[in-house]
Amino acid sequence: FPALAVDYQLHGFASQALVWSEGNNVLGHSTRGSVAYNEFGTSLTVDVTPGLLLSAPGAERDAGEQDNSSLRLDYALLDYQFLNSSYFNAGVRAGRVKNPIGLFNETRDVVFTRPGILLPQSAYVEAQGLRSLFFATNGGQLYGGASYGDHYTTLSLTRGLGTKFSEQEKRQISGGAPLPADVEVHNFVVARLQDEVNGGQWRFALSGVHGDLVIVPHLGGPLNGFAHIHMYLLSGRYNGERYSLK
Repeated sequence: FPALAVDYQLHGFASQALVWSEGNNVLGHSTRGSVAYNEFGTSLTVDVTPGLLLSAPGAERDAGEQDNSSLRLDYALLDYQFLNSSYFNAGVRAGRVKNPIGLFNETRDVVFTRPGILLPQSAYVEAQGLRSLFFATNGGQLYGGASYGDHYTTLSLTRGLGTKFSEQEKRQISGGAPLPADVEVHNFVVARLQDEVNGGQWRFALSGVHGDLVIVPHLGGPLNGFAHIHMYLLSGRYNGERYSLK
């Protein structure tokens, strides 16, 4: 039935790392060689109607004590592009959307899109056990782009709904001790302005992350707190024929 045909793409990836260190254990017992760093996943994208698509992956990731989970949904979103021309495009996404932070956060779930086995931890906070919080958020996203000359400039704004830390994430921030409280993030906002020059040979981005971290004690618990989170990140990359600088 040709009238019922659906355009779709299905992708998959798998990676297995060997981590070996001398002085400290990282990603498992790496002082004697660790294979506790691997990722497997599939991604399905369906063109529902012209301009409207659905995208969702299934993934499993093991990263030592930081991340040891079963099959999960890293993100799942509907993307409606209401403007699409030769020079401009704009759209809106809703669901569990990826957070545009820096140059690599949106593609950190696919190993061959990263510049190395680990991303810079000051920017992508993977070692703190907060990867899932920074990678994607439940909420909505507005995005748009414009081409002019050798430039392609994009702007995105993400507004997240309230989210709650998992038990594993709470253990990460407490050093492994039980935390008799809920840890929640409110008013989560991510914005990024990015410019690509000469087909991506040069790429610059200014990102901002804002949110409120709230610690809600369990009944009778002594622990409570509130903090504002503000992070700004300036990123740049040169991608030449023989080398790349980031």
